[in-house]
Amino acid sequence: MIGIFDSGSGGEFTQEALKRAFPSADTLLYSDRKNAPFGTKTEKELIKITKDGITRLTDRGADVVLLACCTASTVHHLLPDAERERSIPIIGAVAKEALSLTEGRIAVLATEATVRSHAFKKALGDRCAIEIAASELVGMVERGEADGSATAEAEYFLRLRLSALEGVGCDALILGCTHFPRLGGTIIGIAEEISKRKIIAVSSTDCAVKELLQRLGGAPVGEGRHRTI
Repeated sequence: MIGIFDSGSGGEFTQEALKRAFPSADTLLYSDRKNAPFGTKTEKELIKITKDGITRLTDRGADVVLLACCTASTVHHLLPDAERERSIPIIGAVAKEALSLTEGRIAVLATEATVRSHAFKKALGDRCAIEIAASELVGMVERGEADGSATAEAEYFLRLRLSALEGVGCDALILGCTHFPRLGGTIIGIAEEISKRKIIAVSSTDCAVKELLQRLGGAPVGEGRHRTI
């Protein structure tokens, strides 16, 4: 059974993505709304939250854990004993897949904690042109904002943050939070307008699903049951 750990509705989006990718797989979702948002937490707080999330899922039978939350994934390397102690794969969501989608430069839009960790920059190397913090988007999505219903406030906020792309020359933008794809069309539209070039959207969720498939050596199977805790 695939355990999914996230801070809120982003986990629900990830569970839906897994349903589409692996219809027969069993999933168990734990969205830790009590500690949300993760993006403003310290590294020490994130380590505890993530360890507790993994424990909660494995205690309920998960035999692989997907850290759908990019912010939780930034402390993945600080949990060195997690896989050895539990003898199960624990997979983070830092989107290295972007390297295969473009030969150009890559921008990252993520939470404050994710940007502070420079996890994407470390994974992408000199191909990472800029990392932009946009933690406020998480709350907007949790309140129900999505493409087609984005408020003027959300668009103003995005224009303000994405103005950092002007003159950078990026060809791809990683949506480095499970919440961000809900506003993906709006984000990319504004990014292209500011940068005056075509930009490929890279979903960290989709990349995490692909890595899950690679790590398991094939599509996971089960009875197609999907639960939340």
